[in-house]
Amino acid sequence: AAYSRSLDSLVMVSAVPARLSLWNPATKTTTGSVNLPATPTALSLSPDGRSAAVGHDGRVTIVDLGALSIQRSFAVSCDVLSIVHGGNGWVYAFPRTDQWTKIRSVHIESGAEADGTYFPFYAGSVGKLMPGTSSIYIAQNGIGPDHIQKVDISNGPV
Repeated sequence: AAYSRSLDSLVMVSAVPARLSLWNPATKTTTGSVNLPATPTALSLSPDGRSAAVGHDGRVTIVDLGALSIQRSFAVSCDVLSIVHGGNGWVYAFPRTDQWTKIRSVHIESGAEADGTYFPFYAGSVGKLMPGTSSIYIAQNGIGPDHIQKVDISNGPV
């Protein structure tokens, strides 16, 4: 779940059924939902809170939260553990497995993965957009020592 300030709603995903729902915290009611094409594994909101990126095993779905409709759904080359909606026309998918791997930088309009600069990350790492910037903070977990790294997304791909 994530909170959309612009919609004053919690955005939640569920596995059974595979769905994204909006929940109004004031009225404590679900105000709408949209079925997803696969079981969700990760969720990230755009910086303006009007769009959501949902990660799946081998797929990313972009949802327009105002219309509660799927804008795009496309294949990605990993089982998505964590996802970041950059608000810059790109989403960043973090793989669940494969040990040393790379972040998948995916262009929302085309659905294409960009090669970008190769930064090796340990699978199981998670990312979050730093508010008001073009940077993602990444927690690299499961390696010694665990650490946090900052990457620039101002040009699109990591």
